[in-house]
Amino acid sequence: MIEKKESLTYKKIFFFWIPLAATWLMMATEGPFLAAIIARLANPKFNLAAFGVAFSFAVFIEAPVIMIMSASTALAKDRDSYIKLRNFTFVLNGITTAVMIIFIIPPIFTFITQGLIGLMGTYNYYKIS
Repeated sequence: MIEKKESLTYKKIFFFWIPLAATWLMMATEGPFLAAIIARLANPKFNLAAFGVAFSFAVFIEAPVIMIMSASTALAKDRDSYIKLRNFTFVLNGITTAVMIIFIIPPIFTFITQGLIGLMGTYNYYKIS
């Protein structure tokens, strides 16, 4: 039996590409959007600094999951490869979640932020200018 191959048109490529582009666009606008909101809150200098540190940690820890967006477009060829990639993504998400949970345990968080990075440990929230 001969399979009929569909021709790949610019229209099909464009409509396949739109969700991928939208995902990256949302990720790119997330930081400036949140920074703009935080800058309008009380004590913006302190809050923007805290946001920068938190955002850096989040990107560092979730980098493997972010990479899956690019890898999935290259690796998901058929149903079997999709299922394998999906299962790998579930495991990777679980590991990333576990790392984040471990990271927020107060003694570990304090060691990383104050001991390794050298962020200030005690502060008076209302006196920071």
